[in-house]
Parts: sequence; structure tokens; C-alpha cells
Amino acid sequence: MQSKEVEWSVLVEYFTKRGRPLNKEEINRLIDEDRKAREDEESKKRGEEEAERRRVARLMEDLEGEQDFETYEMQQ
Repeated sequence: MQSKEVEWSVLVEYFTKRGRPLNKEEINRLIDEDRKAREDEESKKRGEEEAERRRVARLMEDLEGEQDFETYEMQQ
């Protein structure tokens, strides 16, 4: 889902000129909804990045374990 960001002043001006003006409560509610959506998106992105980091760390540990085993075999 892609969206275009619009400045709040443009949004308020649009509704003021083309329809009924938004009151402060409506403006604040829209701002809060926008902020919450942005925070949800950021937390989802952080979660995905953290999961990827853990996956890479697990792979690195597996590789290190295999290399240690190969080194041990060579010494035998």
C-alpha cells in the first residue's frame, strides 16, 4: 500500500475552501491517527530487521561451529 504524504496545512486548507472547516479536535484526531499509523509501520519494520539480524547471527554461529569442527578434524 503506497500513499502520498500531504502537509496538514494543505489538508486543512482543502476542507476549509471546499467543504466545512475542520475543527481543532478533528485536526488533532487526524494527526494522532497519522502518527499511530507511522509508529505501527516503524515498529513492524524494526521487528522485521531484528528478525533478520537474529537469522544472520544464527547462520554465522552455525558457520563458526562448522569451521571449528573442520579445524579440529585437520588437527587429528
